[in-house]
Amino acid sequence: MTGSPLLAVEGLRVAFPRERRVATVVDDVGFSVQPRQGIALVGPSGCGKTVTALALLGLLPPAAQVSGRLHWRDEEFAIGADETRRRLCGRRLTMVFQEPASCLNPVQRVGAQVVETLRRHRPLSADEARRRTLALFEEMLVPDPELTARRYPHQLSGGLRQRVLLAAALACDPEVLIADEPTTALDATVQREILDLLRRLRDTRELAILYITHDLHLAPGLADELLVMAGGRLVESGPTARLLHSPQHAYTQELVAPLPALAPPADVSAGKVLEAVALRVRLPVRDGLRRRVLGEIEPVAGVNLTLTAGQSLGLAGESGCGKTTLARALTGLLPASAGSLRLRDRPIALTGKRSQRTQRLIQMVFQDPHGSLNPRRTVGQTLDEALRVRTGGAGATTVTHLLAEVELPADIAGRYPHELSGGQRQRVAIARALAPDPLVLIADEPTSSLDLPVRGRILVLLREVQRARGLALLVISHDLRLLRHFCQHIAVMYMGRFVEELPVREGQVPQHPYTQELAAASARTTVNAAAPGVAARADLVPSLLRMPSGCPYASRCRSRKPECLQAVPTLRQVGADHLVACPLVPLYE
Repeated sequence: MTGSPLLAVEGLRVAFPRERRVATVVDDVGFSVQPRQGIALVGPSGCGKTVTALALLGLLPPAAQVSGRLHWRDEEFAIGADETRRRLCGRRLTMVFQEPASCLNPVQRVGAQVVETLRRHRPLSADEARRRTLALFEEMLVPDPELTARRYPHQLSGGLRQRVLLAAALACDPEVLIADEPTTALDATVQREILDLLRRLRDTRELAILYITHDLHLAPGLADELLVMAGGRLVESGPTARLLHSPQHAYTQELVAPLPALAPPADVSAGKVLEAVALRVRLPVRDGLRRRVLGEIEPVAGVNLTLTAGQSLGLAGESGCGKTTLARALTGLLPASAGSLRLRDRPIALTGKRSQRTQRLIQMVFQDPHGSLNPRRTVGQTLDEALRVRTGGAGATTVTHLLAEVELPADIAGRYPHELSGGQRQRVAIARALAPDPLVLIADEPTSSLDLPVRGRILVLLREVQRARGLALLVISHDLRLLRHFCQHIAVMYMGRFVEELPVREGQVPQHPYTQELAAASARTTVNAAAPGVAARADLVPSLLRMPSGCPYASRCRSRKPECLQAVPTLRQVGADHLVACPLVPLYE
């Protein structure tokens, strides 16, 4: 792409005082952005990507030491200066942050928040701002804009919250949008929707986009050029296609490498360890402000599940389908309302407190290790407490052994969670779950927040631990590619029900339309799938408070027939070890 750049950055440096020294977190970073160009800034967590963006917007804390120059067309600005922020931010340069729930005011309706943004930057009346807000919602493909505008953030899905945030960011018609990990917390189908929307906005608004991500698979199709960052510096840059197919720097080569080969599961005597039959979980729904009970939902609606020693079952589905609720019911963190649970063929309680022995045999690795580890306790204290669940207590030697099992050095025991990288925190979370010597390990999105090289190392670690201990493993993910790589069997969940159960083997093809949509969305976010495709229909998900009659997927299904609206389909055998809840799929003969 030729011509004068719209935005150019030169010699950006950012440092923070740390006790008796100054830590440089961004070192001599420079790049340029052309009009309508898409650039992806790619790198691991902690490499300086977000700090770079915040520095350009002047949003770093006062303690930050910032230097460098920013060129906007023919004007030059000092990065971090108040004048730069006043002249550029909001009108010319704007940003969408990683977690929309933390950026939206929880006690203000989302429409009012966009109206407020518009009136702050433009001389509009209240009625004009409201009309403009609804038009922005329509442009962002928000369904039923008037109804959505009256809702609070907690009443919206993650994908809708991200669309609202995009509407606010684009309200003043900026020329450059910085999108900081806008799809990290979203499942594959909603990721595809947001990336397709960003592509369309780039073309229709002639918008330049600086896209920040730790996942190189999400860059093609949105970015013409890649900037690869590691350790606060740019280590490689160039056209997207060239870097994907012939990377030169060792870190870029790691990013494009496939998931590592895994050892086969351990050859242990196959036996049922944990079995759930017709399991149901019902929860009250309350008004987020007044705490009034609005009704009852059933996020787990009659699920059958079996976990076997030494084997891995993958649980796939979009956010909100009931995956984590099911996991919490299995571990006893949430009471089930009906059905039965058996551990090693002995019944265990659905409600009330389980015995300590039963509790320790089913452990869980949570999605966010930073949030699940006590920030006031060292790693050693956290592991020592977990080890005391065992009969006989624990000691320093055992803590050291646990750290070695998850490939961490012994001196990690003296550190606090904030002193660790994302991958190290996840290893500590795994060690804590292993401390009580469980039979079942449930890993809830164990790699979703990690960059690709670290993701691969965590998968290898989980397999090694599983083989050494003969664990029954339930791996929860919205990424079918990851589950196919790791698991021997996959269950696909939608609106609280299993819609497909299939073995992982060569040539096995998903049959349910929903599983096919998940597979297509995962494929679209790989380096081999850059072109836009048919828009997903994740916003057509029915409400659990008002479940429709018939198949819950019918509102999204492109192949539905009249009979699909009459009764909820049950799982039927359509192949060897292959069950599908769809009357349109022929039965196994």
